[in-house]
Amino acid sequence: CSIPCGAMSSLVEGSLPEAKSAGRRRYDPRCLQQWQCLKATGGPMRHLLARDLIRQQLWEFLLEELPVFTATSSVCLSKDGRQAIRVEKPDCPLHWMHRMMAPEAPLVALRMRPVQHYGVTENWAELVVETVCGDRCTSILLGVCPACPDLSSGPPAGRGYFVSLAEIPDCISGVPYCTTSARFTQGTRIAALITGDGSLQLLRDGMVIGTEQHLFSKEALKNSDFHLICDLTFDVSGVSVGTRPPGQPGILQQSLRWFRRFVKQIPQCNSRARK
Repeated sequence: CSIPCGAMSSLVEGSLPEAKSAGRRRYDPRCLQQWQCLKATGGPMRHLLARDLIRQQLWEFLLEELPVFTATSSVCLSKDGRQAIRVEKPDCPLHWMHRMMAPEAPLVALRMRPVQHYGVTENWAELVVETVCGDRCTSILLGVCPACPDLSSGPPAGRGYFVSLAEIPDCISGVPYCTTSARFTQGTRIAALITGDGSLQLLRDGMVIGTEQHLFSKEALKNSDFHLICDLTFDVSGVSVGTRPPGQPGILQQSLRWFRRFVKQIPQCNSRARK
């Protein structure tokens, strides 16, 4: 809203209760109306920015680099490294003989972001399914590595390429084992969360589908740079980097509704100020 400089200086001098108790009048009726307009528009926005979820998102968008994939040579990266798809037949299931003869597994790694949840640091990464090939045996195979894996060099044995997640040093894969009633489709969100007590949770579209309790020690939580590893050999053959933070979807939707309400109130505030 538009507020004259004199009105702003009078607002800075003292609060509204101080004005009522003072001997002389500091606020005329027009100034009080402008103050009400300022509170009506600025109040909801301040409450919105004070929420941990919104404040953390703004901090990440302004200061942190966007998360990107690192991958083996059998994966094609696009969109500045934020989308990955299997090079070999991404729209068709791979025959088991081809899997045995393939020189390199299509692996991608994504750094897990540290997030704050009630004052406790947790680690979070999210994938969005972009392509499925119709494999009916396994939907996806995920792993967590305590450090950034060098997917271009292969295992320490010197072969020069990885054939599975199990060959990545210190990579934990296959837990928790999860089953879902519906197949993954394009747009399905798959996330991994390492909680403050070292447990690993897998989520599908915001719902927890599996938990492995106390998988990581407190020492590992402090000194590790966790990465989520994904094998694109199976049904999910293409993924992109998810941007949603962890938490209840209803909280984010409510915050967005408050933001839209704030934007709608701006023209009303300007019209009142002109009167």
